[in-house]
Amino acid sequence: MYVPKPFLIEDRSAQHDLIDANPLGIMIRVEEDRPRLAHIPFVLDREVGTLGRLRCHVARANPLWETIEADARVTIAFQGAESYISPDWYETRTLVPTWNYEAVEAQGQARIMSAEDTYALIVDLSAQEEEKLRPKSPWKIEKVPEKQAQALLRAIVGIEIDLTELTGKRKMSQNRSAEDRAGVASALRLLGGDASEAVADLINPS
Repeated sequence: MYVPKPFLIEDRSAQHDLIDANPLGIMIRVEEDRPRLAHIPFVLDREVGTLGRLRCHVARANPLWETIEADARVTIAFQGAESYISPDWYETRTLVPTWNYEAVEAQGQARIMSAEDTYALIVDLSAQEEEKLRPKSPWKIEKVPEKQAQALLRAIVGIEIDLTELTGKRKMSQNRSAEDRAGVASALRLLGGDASEAVADLINPS
């Protein structure tokens, strides 16, 4: 990922926070010069290894997992807040359109997980996302009959990735004047909506 210095997220916790807040990533595995991609929700284990570990699962019918031998190298891309930026929102009148966004690119060594570890992943993933739905009572795998749960488990393949590289980027008008940033943030807040508000807060916190 190309990252000009003003946009680099160097703080490891900030990189991890972006992944936790946006757990649906795109995993890319290149086999014989052909990329295979899958959109997958991840669980991040921050304290494993130097950079952390990602866990996920795919359908057994998805051919991507069959390309993952021991310690296969994969790339995962996570997308955070993003928005088109109109030049009409700048105080400076000679600028052009751009796109503001934040992202993390992760590289790592992938392995297929055991059935036991895949079951633990399902428990952890559902707990991670159910926590965000409070005060709703959390759904748990125990609500599924044992026979049905085992059949579902056989239909998926768990994958764990020990991270070897993390790159974070947050392009939020840092290269523009304070007046230009204020104009963009104000226009986004007038547009309204969670996506616009999230970008506005990153450009110019209120």
